[in-house]
Amino acid sequence: MADYPPNLWPIPCAILAAGLSRRMGGPNKLLADLHGHPVLAHSVAAALEADIGPVWVIVGHEAESVRAALAAYPVQIVDNPDHGQGLSTSIRAAMALVPAHSPGLMIHLGDMPLVRAATIRAVYNGFCRAKAGLQTAGIIAARPMAAGGAGNPVLCGAAMFDDLRRLEGDHGAGALLRSKPDALLQVAVNDPAIHWDVDDPEASDGRG
Repeated sequence: MADYPPNLWPIPCAILAAGLSRRMGGPNKLLADLHGHPVLAHSVAAALEADIGPVWVIVGHEAESVRAALAAYPVQIVDNPDHGQGLSTSIRAAMALVPAHSPGLMIHLGDMPLVRAATIRAVYNGFCRAKAGLQTAGIIAARPMAAGGAGNPVLCGAAMFDDLRRLEGDHGAGALLRSKPDALLQVAVNDPAIHWDVDDPEASDGRG
């Protein structure tokens, strides 16, 4: 782990995997094969390799099939019975697990399988430096930046926890961050996959 004060880590990573595959249609996109493994397994493997803290996978649609696909991975599966009411319900399900002393929560999207472990780690490291007073004061969140703009995943600091718990519908952390641009640390990475999801080869929508 990075050599930062111990109260800054570990930071849990919540992978949102409860959606209904509305845009893609047909079978669950997260269980589709990608290079010999389910799409979601790639996102999970990267989060585990980044080694920033426990990995939680928020499930809803076809939850039992998702559980089976991830049986070999050391993650905590979290049921979201309200997943049909939008992305916010998965974030709230993750927030219910966050310890009171946690400095943050990394929010990753299960349908962004090519984001590198090094990218997740870089966002974590940047946030830790900021919170340790080594970089930028007043930072409450961090996300990766590459050619094309900001992307995912997003690390939300404890200062955002109340706002995350109040999210409704299909709104994610991105909507909150757009209202607080001066408090967002953008971490430069060499990873075009921060803009790509399996629904849209062009770019993700920054749901974060």
